[in-house]
Parts: sequence; C-alpha cells; structure tokens
Amino acid sequence: MAGAMKLRWLFACPGWRDIFAIPRATVARIVHNVVEEMMIILHRAVHFPKLEDMEEVGAGFTQLAGHEAFRCVAGAIHGCHICVVPPAEPQKKSYINRKLFPSVVLQAVCDSSGKFLDTYVGNTSSVHDALVFQRSLMYKEYLYQPAGYVLLGDGGYPCLRHPVTIITPYRQPLAGDILEEEHHKSKNSTIENATGHSGVIPHARLAAQVSAPNRELPKHLREHDY
Repeated sequence: MAGAMKLRWLFACPGWRDIFAIPRATVARIVHNVVEEMMIILHRAVHFPKLEDMEEVGAGFTQLAGHEAFRCVAGAIHGCHICVVPPAEPQKKSYINRKLFPSVVLQAVCDSSGKFLDTYVGNTSSVHDALVFQRSLMYKEYLYQPAGYVLLGDGGYPCLRHPVTIITPYRQPLAGDILEEEHHKSKNSTIENATGHSGVIPHARLAAQVSAPNRELPKHLREHDY
C-alpha cells in the first residue's frame, strides 16, 4: 500500500485522498518514509559503469546515432526542472523558473538506453546548468573521467577537458558539422525521455569523417574549443 501510494503521489499528486481516503499527514509521512528507503538503495540502480563496460556504453551510442564517431561517448548530460512547493518570500523568487513555476534542477547523466548513470538535484531553478554541474560531486570529485571518452552536453554546459570531459555544440557550425545533425536527432531524445523533458538538446557536432577512437581523444575532439 505504501509503495502504491508513493507512486500515485509522484506521478499524479491530485486526487490521492479520493483514492486512498487517508489523511494528508499520514500520506506525507508515508511518502517521506518510502523516499528515505529508496535513497538507501539508489546506488544499486544509479551508478557509473565499470571501466570494462565502457566499450559497450560507447557501442550503444554508436548504434543510436548511426555513426562510429559516437563510440567515444560515455553518456549524455542534461538538466530539467522538478516542480516543488517553494518556501516563503524572499527565498521563493529564487525557485521561480523562466516558465514561471517553482522548481529545482535535476542534473542527470544517462547512457544510450536512457538508464541513469548519475543524478544530482537540489539547486533552485535560478541556478544555471553550468553552475549546477560545477557543484555536483561528479565535477568536484572527478567521479567520471574514463580515458578517451566524453560526455555530450547542450549549450548550457561548458566545453571542458578536465575534470570531466564534456563536448558541447559549435556556436557556428561549419558545413561538415551541419551534416551531423541527423545523427544527433536520434540520440538527443534519449536523455530528454529519461528526464521526462521534451526540450531541444543539440549535442556536440562530431566530424563525419571520424572513425572509432582509440584510448586518446579523436583529433576533432582535441581541436574543439575547450
């Protein structure tokens, strides 16, 4: 019953009293207890792949994008807004996002199948994606830096080599870069679907002529504007 109530609360909060006929305080206690139990076992489901599994991760992005250039991809990173009940003023205004509802930012990294590899949540919606990323443990503790692999991020993220390698879109793509747009469309939806977000997330334009990379970054990635 507690699990069913929690799922109902998460996905369709209105109407829970009509279905379960339980007081609000009881529902709040059950929801908090179930969430605490979920957090204890979260690491079993959400974790970075082992080094020996990286080739499989890259192969998944290659198949998804339809191009060998994506064999060096270790994941896609994206941020989305989670609706919350904000605190009172003056703190409330920092929770109001550009769509005018209160939220916190969920940063997630997923693989080609949409499986979460890492999550970081808690910053208010007024905090930019780049700053959310810099506050995350993945950034501060160098948690995901497999040699020769990159994360794909949209224009809200910095283009970095260290401590986590991220490739972002070219601001002014050349003709050869534009040809890669079709490859990106198939994988762009992966992280959006995983986070329940439908916005556009144009990832890095990888050069069409690149073959499968070795353990060093491919030439076109080394020449990207970090």
